[in-house]
Amino acid sequence: YFEHLTNYENRPVDLSQKYIYVPLHNQPEMSTSALGGNYRDQALLIEDLARDLPEGWKILVKENPRQGAYARGPMFFHRLSRIPDVEFVPSNTNTHALSKNAQFVASVSGTVGWEAIRQGTPAMVFGAAWYGSFEGVVKYKAGLDFEEIANTKIDHEKLQSDAGALVSRSHDGVIEQLFFPLIPDLDHAKNTESVASTSLKLLRDEIDYTFQ
Repeated sequence: YFEHLTNYENRPVDLSQKYIYVPLHNQPEMSTSALGGNYRDQALLIEDLARDLPEGWKILVKENPRQGAYARGPMFFHRLSRIPDVEFVPSNTNTHALSKNAQFVASVSGTVGWEAIRQGTPAMVFGAAWYGSFEGVVKYKAGLDFEEIANTKIDHEKLQSDAGALVSRSHDGVIEQLFFPLIPDLDHAKNTESVASTSLKLLRDEIDYTFQ
C-alpha cells in the first residue's frame, strides 16, 4: 500500500487546471460505513464522477493521512488507474489550496465540503453529510451539469444563517473523545449525564431531532 503511494509523492500538481478535488475518507469510519450507503466504496464515487466529467477536467485524489492498507487493496487502485482523468496528488499537498482552486470538491460526507463552502467553493456530497442542506452543496445524482455547479455563487450571509439555525437545533454534549481536548474545562461527569439524558429523550420521542 505505502509503496504504491510513494509513486505519487514527487509528482507536480497543477492547480491552474480545471479539476474536482476528492480527498479520500479514512476507513473504517462512520462518515462512510454508516453515512455513505453504496458510496462507502469510494472508488465507486470517483467512477461515477468520471462518467459525467466535462472534457478537459481532471479528478485530483488525495489520500487521507490517517489511512492504512485497510479498504485500499490492489483492486481499489486498479479501478482508479483505468480512469484517464484521475490523478493522485502527493500527500503533502495543501488541502486548503486544492479546495480553494477546485471547480468544486466531492466527498461522501467529509468535513472538506463544509470547509469548501465556507471559502466559496461549491461542494458535492454522495452520502448523508450534516451540512448537506447548506448553501453551495449539491447531492450527487447521475447527469448533473458540472459546469453549472462550478459556477455556483455562495451567499455567505445565508450560509451563516443556515449554520446558526442548525446549531440552535442541536443538543448539548460532546460524544467524540477526539474533541475532549478542545474543551479544557469540560466536566466529564456532567457531559456523560447530559448525553445520556438527551439520548434517552430522543429515543422516547420527547424532544425533536436536530435533522428532521
